Amino acid sequence: MQLAYVYSMFESNSDFSDGLDLLRKRKGHCLVEFIYRAAKQNIPIDTVKKQLHVA
Repeated sequence: MQLAYVYSMFESNSDFSDGLDLLRKRKGHCLVEFIYRAAKQNIPIDTVKKQLHVA
C-alpha cells in the first residue's frame, strides 16, 4: 500500500490524490488504445473480452 502511495506521488510530482488521478487516466488511455488497435486488426470482440478478463 505504501509503495502505491509513494509511486503515485513520484509520478505526478504532487500529492497522492493527483498521482492517483494521473495513474487512473493513464490506465484508461491504455485501455482505449488497446481496444482501438484490436478493432483495427479485426480481432473478434470475444477475444478482446477474454484478454481484458471481462468474458
